[in-house]
Amino acid sequence: MSTSEGLTGRQLYRRKRQQRETVVFTISAALMVIALLVGMLMALGIIPLPFGNTFSEKKPVARISQVPCVPEGSKPTDPKDSTVVVLNGTDKAGLATEVAGNLKGRGYKIGETGNAPTGEFTGAARIRTGTSGVAAAYTLAVAVPGSSVVLDGTASSGLELTLGNEFAKLEDTKHVEQILKKEGLKSPRTCLPIGQKSVE
Repeated sequence: MSTSEGLTGRQLYRRKRQQRETVVFTISAALMVIALLVGMLMALGIIPLPFGNTFSEKKPVARISQVPCVPEGSKPTDPKDSTVVVLNGTDKAGLATEVAGNLKGRGYKIGETGNAPTGEFTGAARIRTGTSGVAAAYTLAVAVPGSSVVLDGTASSGLELTLGNEFAKLEDTKHVEQILKKEGLKSPRTCLPIGQKSVE
């Protein structure tokens, strides 16, 4: 039996199948062209990768002598839980002993005092610590105006305070308490997060 166009049922079936195959092939080819074009644009950086470039780029972390960020969720620490080594990086005799006495009066434990091994330090002060002492270091930094916090490449919690030529005096105790209560611990803009490679 034939159709109104003079085609048998088998011929009509073959024609429809060929039409479907043609449509599928055309769509597949179009998708391949689009995928190739998008891939080229991504490779050229014109279109950003939707999942980031985590395979080729790793986020940097704070290393020795670099500024670490305050760990997320960290709160100001109690001075009595921290031991501080105070070093004099100026030509002012007795400065380390004077500041150490003041810190001791605020509850800090003093490890030792002395002159900075690297000589004079330009700047107000520098607080070196390990990855476990970052929160304590930033707590101390509030009491030492102009100070910076850097890692020492260890996992320790001890603090080493080096006083520099621009150091004037410690912040008033009540003012320190007010700042910590109102603002908590803040990370500087240039800080880097702590990671496994922060310990060397």
